[in-house]
Amino acid sequence: MEIKKTIVVLLAIFSLLSGCSEKDQSKSTSKERDTSALSAMIPHFKPQDYTKLEAGAELIDDESAPYAVAIKIPLNAHSWAAQWSLDSANFCDVDYLIRIRVKANKISDEGSAFSCGIFSVNSKTALLKQIIDSSEISGADYKWINCGNVNGATIDSAYFYIAQLSPSAIEDLYVSDIEFVPESSPSYRAKVRKAPMILSKVPPKVDIGDVVELRVPDVKQLLYPAQKILDDNSQVLSVSPDTNYWSTKWHIFNHLAPGKYSVRALIKLKGPRKGRGIRFGIYSPKLKKALFDREIPVTQIPVSQKYQWLNLGLASIVNDNSSYMFVCSLGDNSFDLFLIKTIEFTRIQ
Repeated sequence: MEIKKTIVVLLAIFSLLSGCSEKDQSKSTSKERDTSALSAMIPHFKPQDYTKLEAGAELIDDESAPYAVAIKIPLNAHSWAAQWSLDSANFCDVDYLIRIRVKANKISDEGSAFSCGIFSVNSKTALLKQIIDSSEISGADYKWINCGNVNGATIDSAYFYIAQLSPSAIEDLYVSDIEFVPESSPSYRAKVRKAPMILSKVPPKVDIGDVVELRVPDVKQLLYPAQKILDDNSQVLSVSPDTNYWSTKWHIFNHLAPGKYSVRALIKLKGPRKGRGIRFGIYSPKLKKALFDREIPVTQIPVSQKYQWLNLGLASIVNDNSSYMFVCSLGDNSFDLFLIKTIEFTRIQ
C-alpha cells in the first residue's frame, strides 16, 4: 500500500515538473518571438542594389549623394522606372515604415511628382501604392520621404518600385536609398500617410429624382498641372489647358447607385475660347470601356465672371465599384482658365 502511495506521489511530482517545463518552454518561445521583433533589422537598399531599371532610368555618379551614386529617373512618361526585389526572409512579422531618400529638379513646388509602392508577385496585388507630391521633395538636397507602412508578414515574393507620372511637377528624380524601418526603431513612424480610400462593395441608395453632388474635396486623385484652388471662398478644380491627360478622378460608386442619370457641372470659363475645349468621362475598369464620354468645345461655353451650370448629357452607371469620373482638357490651350466647383448627378431611371 505504501509503495502504491509513493508511486502516485512520484507521478504527481513528475506531472507537475513536466507542466512547468512546458510552460517555461512556451515562455521561452514567446520571448524568442518578442526578441526577434525587437531585434528586427532595417532592410536597406542602395542605388546599386536595384533589380531593374527602365523608361530612361539610369545609375549615375553623384558626389552629393550619401553613397556617391544615385538613380536618375526622368519624369517624361507614364511607366515603371526602377525596381528593388524584396526577400521575405529579411522581414519579421512587425510593421515597417518605408522611406526613400531623394532630391529632384522641380518644375513646380506643387502637384503630383511620381508614384511608388510594393507589388506582390504571388498575390498580384499592390501591398502599398502612393503618389508623392512635389511639395514633399527637397529640390537641392537629399532628404527622406515617408512613403507608408506595411507589415513584414505580407511581404512574400515582392518588389519595391518607383514609377513615372506624366505630366509631372518635377523634371528629374534622384534616388539615393530606401529603408524599411521596423516599429522597434526610434526612427519608426506609424500611419505616415492617409489611408487609401475604401471602395464600397454595396452602392448607396439613390432613388429616381435624387440629386447627388461630386464636390472637389471628394477628388480621389489629382495630377499635375491640375490644381485645387480657392475661389469665392470655395475649393474648386482648375483644369490645365495644355495637357490632354485626365486631370482628376472621382470614384463614383461610393456616391451613385447603378441607373441612368442626367449630368451637369458648375463651371467658370475665361477666354480665349479658341477651339476644342473640355472632356468629361466615366470609365469602367470592369467592363474596360467608357460609360460616358463628352467633349465640349469652349466655343459653346459662355465666358463669365460667375459660375454657371453646363449640361453634360446622360450617363448610365453600372455595378462596378472601381469606376470613376475624370475631367481633362484636350491639350490645345483653347482657354485661359477653366474652373469646376461641383458635378451634379440627377437620377432619372
